[in-house]
Amino acid sequence: MVIGLITAYFIAVFGFHYQLPLPFSLYLVQSGSMEPAINTGDVVVVKEQPNYQEREVITFYDSDHRVVTHRILKIQSDGKETVFVTKGDANESADTNPVPQSQVIGKLVMVLPKMGFMVSFAKTRYGALLLIIVPAVIIIYDEFRQMKKEK
Repeated sequence: MVIGLITAYFIAVFGFHYQLPLPFSLYLVQSGSMEPAINTGDVVVVKEQPNYQEREVITFYDSDHRVVTHRILKIQSDGKETVFVTKGDANESADTNPVPQSQVIGKLVMVLPKMGFMVSFAKTRYGALLLIIVPAVIIIYDEFRQMKKEK
């Protein structure tokens, strides 16, 4: 629980579009198009790959520049560029526009279930206070306890 709150705090502070010096990116899932594998409120951990395979879940920018996480149904190439036909698991049909590889952010590495709800809470005034004050009180309490043991 504490680790989840700390993770939520850092995600809320740095945001989802800020490129951290890490080999992966985090994105908040805001729709149910991938249910039951990925639910609304989950956070997906995505890592860029040189190649992608059919049936893999990828995160990409759609034609409206929104971040989408869907499964690859088919890979097509016209010799110039590779494009992916994608579909949300809960959707009836494939996405309208194929996704050029240049718009792919990366492959799904991990799902952090319901972490998005903590992130949303961390972005509120009360959430930020809780994520700063509670850890500070725990640290101060632990320090006083250690000092008392030493005496």
